[in-house]
This record gives sequence, C-alpha cells and structure tokens, in this order.
Amino acid sequence: MTTRRIAISEITTAEWGFEADVDHYGETEGVDGIGIWRDKLAAFDGDVDDAADLVEAAGLDVCSLIFAGGFTDASEFEAQIADTKQAIEDAAALGAPVLMLLAGPRLGVGVDDGNQLVRDAIEAVAPTAREHGVELALEPLHPVDATRYSTVTTIHHALDIVEGIDGAGIMYDTWNTWWDPQVQPGIERAGEDIAAVHVADWMHPNENPRDREVPGQGEAPLTELLSAVEDAGYEGWYEVELFTEQYDPAEYPALLERCVTGAREVLPE
Repeated sequence: MTTRRIAISEITTAEWGFEADVDHYGETEGVDGIGIWRDKLAAFDGDVDDAADLVEAAGLDVCSLIFAGGFTDASEFEAQIADTKQAIEDAAALGAPVLMLLAGPRLGVGVDDGNQLVRDAIEAVAPTAREHGVELALEPLHPVDATRYSTVTTIHHALDIVEGIDGAGIMYDTWNTWWDPQVQPGIERAGEDIAAVHVADWMHPNENPRDREVPGQGEAPLTELLSAVEDAGYEGWYEVELFTEQYDPAEYPALLERCVTGAREVLPE
C-alpha cells in the first residue's frame, strides 16, 4: 500500500457543492487533499478565506485550484489575464500550490497564433504567480476537447509553450495523454516541470467520449505511466479526477472509496 498523498478533484462529485465535497472528502479514509474547482468555489456561500478555513477544519490540504485560462480568443485576452491573476490570488489564499491553466479552444485561430497567445498570457501572469508562491500548470487535453477547451493536446506541445518561463510547468493528466505515441518521451522531457498529476482511467466501450473510469478499472497503462512520472522526479500529489455521469450523488461516498483504492493499486511499488 502506497503512502503517497491522494486527493480528489471536485469534478468527480459534480452534483455536490463545495461544502459537501469538503465534508465527505474529509471523512473518506485515504483522501488527504482536494482539488478545488473555481465554479464550485464561486457558488460557495462564503469568501475564499472561509473556504480555506473549511478545508483546514476537515483535515484536508488543497492540492490545486482548477482552472483559469482560455487565452486563444484575442478579443477576450485582457479579461482572461485579469481573471487568471485573480485565480492566482485565490489559490494563494487557499494554500493551493498549483493553479491549472487551459489554453483555450482551437476556434478561429491557427496553431502558431494560438501558441503565441497562450505563451504571452503565461508570461504576463507569471510574475504574479511567483509573487504569491503559486506554480502555473498548463494542462494538455485530449484532442476531443480541442474545439471546446484547449488547442494544446500533447505534453510536448505544452512544454514548448511554457519553456523558459519561471514558475510555469504542466499538469500531467493520465486520461488526457495516455493515447499519445510520444507520451513517455514527453514525461521524460517534462521532468521537474510536472507541477501536478491528475489520475483517471480510460473507459471502453463508452457511449460518452468524455466519461472516465476509476483508476485501475479501464484500459490505460496507469502504473507504467505513473512510474515514468516518478522516474522523472515527481514527488507531489496524485489527484483523482473523474468526469462521469454514471453515478447518482447517493453513490458518491462509495465512489470516493473506489477512487482511493484504485489510485493505491495503480501507483508504482
């Protein structure tokens, strides 16, 4: 059994609110941390300091704040920069060491222009992140989401964008990247630039292409991938993140237990 720290991303229990997530995660054996989603935080009846107090009282740590970004629409660029700076301040107040960034969709923008917008944005907010002690983590998403959330779909692509920016790395997500023939060289190249890790398995067959499976219950070679992550020097959180509509909220407590058990089983010896 691993002693590595396991967290749950709030999207896993999508129908619960922030307070319910904190209460139940804190009561679930083996859950040490929470990945906070900004939309749930915004719906919380309290400010960011109240949220931080609630998490601390539950005996949890905040491992990440999810997400800011959407930089590929030039008309919204300055607004997204301002929003990301606010997210950085919130992450610091919550004690989150990492803020996840999404590039923005591939809609009406070419590859080169999109890349430049994302890099310009990260360079613009990096000083604020460094000031607050928050690491920026650009997450490459599966190509199914290229026109919804992210023009960045591979580890190498994400690394090319953040290269040389102090305080910026990547969020490595097993579900989003396991399909990539260059995933292993990408992990090796990333090394200490892996700021955080999301863990979920690939469901097959699957009527909903974005549905994810509990770690160890799907088709992705998770132990192999996470071994590569640790060989690259990663020593941080393992945050289980399931997008799924399979479960009724009444089933969430059992789902959380399955997530912990699955994560422990797929982590390398």
